Amino acid sequence: MPDPPYGEIADLLKAGQVVPFLGAGVNLGARPPGEIWNERVGSYLPTGSELSRFLAGKSNFPSAEQHDLTDLSKVASYFVETAARRRLRERLHEVFDHDFLPCEIHSYLAQIPSPLLIVTTNYDDLAERAFANAGHDYDLVVHPTDRKDLDASVLWWKHGANEPVAVHPNKLLIDLKTTTVIYKMHGTVDRLLRKYDSCAGSLYASLPQPPFLISWVWVARLESSRGAEKFEDCAPGGGQVRDGRGRG
Repeated sequence: MPDPPYGEIADLLKAGQVVPFLGAGVNLGARPPGEIWNERVGSYLPTGSELSRFLAGKSNFPSAEQHDLTDLSKVASYFVETAARRRLRERLHEVFDHDFLPCEIHSYLAQIPSPLLIVTTNYDDLAERAFANAGHDYDLVVHPTDRKDLDASVLWWKHGANEPVAVHPNKLLIDLKTTTVIYKMHGTVDRLLRKYDSCAGSLYASLPQPPFLISWVWVARLESSRGAEKFEDCAPGGGQVRDGRGRG
C-alpha cells in the first residue's frame, strides 16, 4: 500500500482545509520511551490502559485478567457502580489537573495561521494551552457527556471567556472561515472552575456521534469557491449549522 500524500496533506492543513483529529495517542509524544505513568508524579498523561488499571486498583476491580484490567469502559462502569459517578469525575479531575507539556503536534497546529477545526477525544487541555502559548485565538466547544441538564446542548467558550454558554447545536454560530475551534467530542476536565467537568460518562457509555460533528467537518472542508453557507444538521428533528454571520 503506498504512503499517504503527506505533502498534499501538509499544504491543505496549512490552508485550513483538513480537520485534525486527535486521539489519546497524540499525548505520548511528550513521554520518553519506556517511561511508565505514575499518578503521584503527574509528569505525563496516562494511556487508556494505564488509566484503566489505575481505576481498577482504586475500586478493587474483581478481575485480575489483563484484558479486563485494560478495558476502560468495563472498569469505569464498575467504578461507578461501587463508588458513584461523582467520585469517578473527581478521580479523573485529579489525574488531568496538572500542567502537562503540550506535545509537538499541539504546538505545530497552534502555529498554523489559517483557522482550523480541531476535533479531539481527549479531556486534557494540551491543545488549548498550546494555542494560548502561541498567542493564537480560538473558541472551545465541548460536548457534555456527563450532564443530563445539557443533553441537547454544547458548551461554548468564546475566546477569552472564563465560563461557557450552553447552546443548542442549531444555534452555534461560528464562522469557521475566520475562527479556530477546538471541539472536544467526549467532554473535558474544567481545570479553572471544576463545575463544567464533563468526562466520566464517555468512559463507560456507548456514545452516539455528536449530531453536529458531520456538518462541521463538511463546513471545514468546504472550498470557499463553492460559496455554500447552509448545512443540514443530523440532530433529531433536523436543523442547520449556520455561518458566523447568522445566515443559514
